[in-house]
Amino acid sequence: MFSKTLNYTKSYQRISFVDNAGKENVVVDRAGYIKKYNDLSSTKLFTLLKSGNRGSLYIEGPYRDKNGKAFFSIGIYKVDEDIGMFGGAVIIDYSLEAFLEYLNRIKIFWVSVSLKLRQVPLFGNF
Repeated sequence: MFSKTLNYTKSYQRISFVDNAGKENVVVDRAGYIKKYNDLSSTKLFTLLKSGNRGSLYIEGPYRDKNGKAFFSIGIYKVDEDIGMFGGAVIIDYSLEAFLEYLNRIKIFWVSVSLKLRQVPLFGNF
């Protein structure tokens, strides 16, 4: 299911399911299934998700991946229907590259919007 989801949106770079303890159980990226799982229990995103509510959605980032590409992570709270409580989360790493390329083409008074964006502390290294 996750591998097919990557085909729907070019910007989806990685999708994982994290159990209620913060351990990845399924991970898929554009190269296929990944067998090396991470423990996300101490991350801010997982902490927000675990303390959230049914149907909650949280976003963390922006970050840079190992290749220097900009992305943010989206976490979706999932309920374990057997117990009616937090059962884990689906986390999607969403590439910002197409968006940043689009911003590069926008000019206001002959200045690229992305140049102005770099002056904002959150986006300073983008």
